[in-house]
Amino acid sequence: MGIFDFLKKRDSPIPRIRRTIQLFEEVSTVEIDPTILQNVERDKAGIVMLLYMFGALDILCQSQNIDTKRTLMLFQSLLQDELGNYSDEDAKTLIQAIAQASATPYGKEIMKEGAESIRLWINGLALPHHRLSETLREMAGRNS
Repeated sequence: MGIFDFLKKRDSPIPRIRRTIQLFEEVSTVEIDPTILQNVERDKAGIVMLLYMFGALDILCQSQNIDTKRTLMLFQSLLQDELGNYSDEDAKTLIQAIAQASATPYGKEIMKEGAESIRLWINGLALPHHRLSETLREMAGRNS
């Protein structure tokens, strides 16, 4: 059985991916200050958190052969709903920032952490809130 076989059902994988990310976000942010996403433009921790969540979403979408454009559209809708209740315009701006940051070594590293964390969580091997907290601490220490 593959890592993401639970997603392979008859109906569209998008609703299942969306629910999975929503649950993952909830358990990942238990120890995180809820205001972290309110000042993403000014707060590096907010960008780190969004890159982390984007990495988790991206690996789920890749497992279902969902292309990058649809993955970004899904992430934008999550930004508007579950990951901060951003306006359509703000979510589009954040998508552009995330797309640019994800092309850097720093962004790729954070996305990789998010992808690995959701993989371990789905398989019952790790608690994602510890990984996100640790990632935020490491990145803050690196960029101070």
